[in-house]
Formats: sequence, structure tokens, C-alpha cells
Amino acid sequence: MKLIFKLVLIIIVVMLALPSCSGAIDRVMNHTYDKGGFVFLVVGFDDAAENTDVLFTVNYNKNENSIKIAQIPRDTYFNFGSSQNKINQFYATMRVKGYDKKEALKRTSDAISSAFGTEFDGFLGITTNTFKKIVESIGGVDIELSSDMTIAIDGEPTLSLKSGSNHINGNEATVFVRYRSGYAGQDLGRIDAQKIFLEALFRKITSGISLPSIFSLVAGIQSDAVTDVQIIDIVKIVLGGFNKERELTKYFVTVPGEAIQSAGGLSYYVLQKYSAEKIARKYMYANKEFDPEGRFCNSSEVAFENVYRDSSENYKEYSDEDIKDIRISLTNNK
Repeated sequence: MKLIFKLVLIIIVVMLALPSCSGAIDRVMNHTYDKGGFVFLVVGFDDAAENTDVLFTVNYNKNENSIKIAQIPRDTYFNFGSSQNKINQFYATMRVKGYDKKEALKRTSDAISSAFGTEFDGFLGITTNTFKKIVESIGGVDIELSSDMTIAIDGEPTLSLKSGSNHINGNEATVFVRYRSGYAGQDLGRIDAQKIFLEALFRKITSGISLPSIFSLVAGIQSDAVTDVQIIDIVKIVLGGFNKERELTKYFVTVPGEAIQSAGGLSYYVLQKYSAEKIARKYMYANKEFDPEGRFCNSSEVAFENVYRDSSENYKEYSDEDIKDIRISLTNNK
């Protein structure tokens, strides 16, 4: 009885501390795009600068009881008039222009959604510290690896993982999802590692977490998350949105493209328009013109044009059942 009383108090405190914004939960849960779901943009900020080095969309479809995650590589070419025009620098550029964090992320969300021909139902930006708190609040996660691996930073072994199941805490998860210098393909290797982590994270959340854990998760996110949706509404989605009568299915994809070096020697990821548009429609509920302003291609770069106009399908979609097929290769440890 005491435990139940404490849980009731926790819920009351949360509800008082985080009053739901008017109509927000109805907006995201009832917004269907004629397909019965909603889609959010999620970004992760780096520690040194205000770049969004992690970008992905989360689509929850109520009719299918599925989550579809589309990852956008941080080096994606995205023309917004800067010196480098990388998508991960858009938010930082807005901050330099004087916009506060929420307005800067709103402008980032609007620009990205418009380029993909869709409309996001909300956005969420988290720091490394917030990420650690999220993982710790749910008691860590269990990731599945196809082989042993040791991540070394500055020549020192930092995280050793074995083939099979590995339970990792907040600090270990941070190392795992942020490390990239030793992966084959650098950032693309890191994106595959993040697929493995995200599958484990959603598996843990949807398998049932305790109310105290939910309270801890809310408190952790509340401190420094940047979002246009009240945290309590996100909790409501987690608690009430998933169809308990059917197992949640999860799908993951990297938005199709190719790593290219510009004539000036800078490294970019250039989207393949034909395939990227297909992914936008499937993963982001896109129903408008894809890239109407031509932001994803630099027409003065022949190599960019060749990739952008490529009409072949050269990408891999993963379900939660075949995440185990991902092979992470470490080529060096720096």
C-alpha cells in the first residue's frame, strides 16, 4: 500500500511539474497523414560545438503498431548558404544568428521536414548528459553484437564488448554510440552501431518499465532537453500509444546516399534523390515534393550530381529481427 501511495504521489508531482500543453497529445496521437501515425525529429548535440551530430526521425504507426527510424548522416550535404553546408551545422548556424535553443531547433526541424517533403509532429534535442540520464533511468540496455570488439580512445581500451548480449550503462552507451574513428566507414559505421543501440533501447522501453523508472526518465529529460512537446506528453505516448495487444515491430534505415569528397577536399554524404524520396514517404509520411529547393545537391560538383541523380536502389532496411545481421568492423583505434 505504501508503494502504491508513493507512485500516486510521483504521478501527481509529474503532472504538476510538467503541465500538458493544450492539445499537444491530441495533436501527435491523432495526426495521421491518412496513415494512422506521427513522426518526430530527434537530434543529439555534440559536446564541443552546437552541431547536431545525431539526426534521425521516429515514425510511430498506430495501425501497424510499428516504429520506423530513418537516420540522416551528419555530413549530409544541405545547402543553406554556409561555408560547408552540412546538415549537422544548420542548428549551430541558427544559434550564431541569435535564436534561442528552441527556436533554432524549430527552424532546423522546419527546414529538414520541408526538404524531405513532410511535416514533423514535433522535435526533441538531447545533450550527451541527457542521453546518459535516459539510459540510466531505465537500468541500462542489452545490445546484441555479432563479434567481440574493443573501443580504444587515445590508444587506451575504453570499452570491451563480447559477441552476443552485452548489458551497458549510461557511460558505456555514450561511448558506443559516439565512437567513430575506428569504424570502417567512419560515421556510417557509427550509424550502424546506433541502429543496434536504438533497437535495444526501444526493446527495453516497450518491454515494460516501472513507474519509478518513468519518473526518473522524465526528470532526466526535463533538465536540458530542447523540444516543442511537453515531456509528459512523450510519456503518455510511451504508456498509451503502443498497442499492447500486438508486438511492436521496429524498422531502421540510413537515408540512401553516398560518401563523396568535394573538389575542395571536404567530405560529404550526398543523398540519392530517387531512393531518399521513397524512404521519406515510407518512414516520414512525406506527401509533398521532395527537395523542392534543391538543398541536397551542389550542381557545380559533378560527383554530387552523379549520386543525386542515381535512380538505383542501394540501401538496406533492417527490421528488429535482422539487426543481428549488422557487422561492425573496427579498422583502427584512435
